[in-house]
Amino acid sequence: MITIKGLSKSYGNLRVLENVSTEINKGEVISIIGPSGCGKSTFLRCINLLERPTGGEITIDGQNILSRNADVSKLRQKMGMVFQSFNLFSHLMIIENIMLAPVSLLKVPRKQAYEEGMKYLEMVGLGAKAIAFPDELSGGQKQRAAIARTLAMQPEIVLFDEPTSALDPTMVSEVQAVIRKLAADGLTMMIVTHEMKFARDVSSRVFYMDEKGIYEDGSPAQSLIYPKNRGPGLL
Repeated sequence: MITIKGLSKSYGNLRVLENVSTEINKGEVISIIGPSGCGKSTFLRCINLLERPTGGEITIDGQNILSRNADVSKLRQKMGMVFQSFNLFSHLMIIENIMLAPVSLLKVPRKQAYEEGMKYLEMVGLGAKAIAFPDELSGGQKQRAAIARTLAMQPEIVLFDEPTSALDPTMVSEVQAVIRKLAADGLTMMIVTHEMKFARDVSSRVFYMDEKGIYEDGSPAQSLIYPKNRGPGLL
């Protein structure tokens, strides 16, 4: 599905990622963990080209999205992104937030976009909040609305950048429950997280990032409990 070869990213003289190579297969749920500042979010943003890599290749369905003739906007539509800060439009109702991209980018008729948007809001438990504004929602509800907005674009893979880090502890579980359901439904996902137990429970693979790259890549048991390349496990 996605093949990454020799991915590097620098900011001036600061090298954040160096020669990162891996593959992401359809249906995998990959949690990305590691110490703060090790490049986890940068890695995710490079895959979606929110950050332009300094070097390397990212191939999606056989096409290198870093090549000059790549249709980046079309390829990017295959990847949804959920941020830690929600990024909902405060002047639009929740259902309008969900409908906006399908109508403007995919040219979906408004009636169809509304019906599909309601379906995704029901999926994340927010059907009753469709005509509410973001400021009327709790943090956990805002994040679930952001997930519904991403799903409305029908992406092949969803990238989560620390989706629970901005939430109060009482709201974390409701967002995690939605992600668990998506994993059970077979959606391909990459999740940057500091929640070790959640990573263990939801993931098919775990990347432990350090030293400017993927230091450990394996099952949750291998990466979190019995790591090969570092000291004691994290669980």
